[in-house]
Amino acid sequence: MTGKISKMQRQVLLLTIFSHEESIIDLEVINKNTPIDIRTLQRDINELTAAGFLEVRFNKRSKCYVGEVYIPHSLHDIDEKKRKYFEGVLHYERMIFGLGKCLELDQVHDVLFEMQLFEWMYQDWAEECGIPELEPKYSGPVLDNELSADRVYFKMFPDANEKDLKKDIQFLNGIGYAIEYCEELKVCYIDFPEEIEA
Repeated sequence: MTGKISKMQRQVLLLTIFSHEESIIDLEVINKNTPIDIRTLQRDINELTAAGFLEVRFNKRSKCYVGEVYIPHSLHDIDEKKRKYFEGVLHYERMIFGLGKCLELDQVHDVLFEMQLFEWMYQDWAEECGIPELEPKYSGPVLDNELSADRVYFKMFPDANEKDLKKDIQFLNGIGYAIEYCEELKVCYIDFPEEIEA
């Protein structure tokens, strides 16, 4: 993650940090993983808690937060301006957690490696054997195209279009949640951080 990020990006990033398996979130851990100063961080936590995204408690002695992250079913008791903002936060939260089961960078790299290995092993087949009908066919791992990040995105958000997808990818890329396209395999894959830096 580089450069300045927007308030919404900052708060979505904060939700992803609190959603990691570690049940205790240290202020230093948050500082290492986000470009957020302590005061802004505390304001963000209060806003997200009031809107129903977080329920956390701060232990002054250990300087740690303990709590839960939620994906609210509805945003009630919020004025119209805040509602529109938090609908955006909710959209990106759903997107990140919904894309969690998509094709990942490692899977794409593994298939590309096997394809290249197969090609290298049999590149001289036709010249040496001259029997094209017996030429070996690649039958290694095949990626499930239905798990391509773009297909999953459009299933989650059926009213979205290509422009929406590009905008949302740019938003997530800005906070270190990369979605890339593999030209060779014609699939989109994710490269989301699995761990937080401690």
